[in-house]
Amino acid sequence: RLLGAHPQSFKLLNNSYGKDDFKVYFESEVVEGADARTFQVDDLDMGRDESEIYSQARSMDVCDRDSFVHIKGSWYKDKKCVYHDSFKLPNANPRTFIILTDSLGKDAKHVYYSNILMKEAHAPTFTLANPPCEACGKDKNNCYSAPNIVPCKSFKIK
Repeated sequence: RLLGAHPQSFKLLNNSYGKDDFKVYFESEVVEGADARTFQVDDLDMGRDESEIYSQARSMDVCDRDSFVHIKGSWYKDKKCVYHDSFKLPNANPRTFIILTDSLGKDAKHVYYSNILMKEAHAPTFTLANPPCEACGKDKNNCYSAPNIVPCKSFKIK
């Protein structure tokens, strides 16, 4: 039972979101500011109303709400910005952005580990290391594990 929910009008929207005539809920938390009348679920952890995009129970700071879409896994974009989970990637270009893994992505100029800009990485030459390392890669200058530079000795590059 959800404390504070209006039982007569409550609807479960998916495994995480629900709403009644007055409020939207993410699991047991009220989604502050969400408009229950216009709220709809985008995916398991994302939803929107007529004015905002929400990640879980909090409002996201998106660049362009109307063009905001799920790309794949934890990656989202709109016509101006790219996001990992609910975090905006600094300086990412949505027109050139590609997903490498669920935690690595790059555009023409930058490489990102989740929402962290890998400042030393050279995007044009950045490639992935072979599995099982989900967050390993190499460019013309260095090898990386997550956002960190590491010795290249043990890497096999795709």
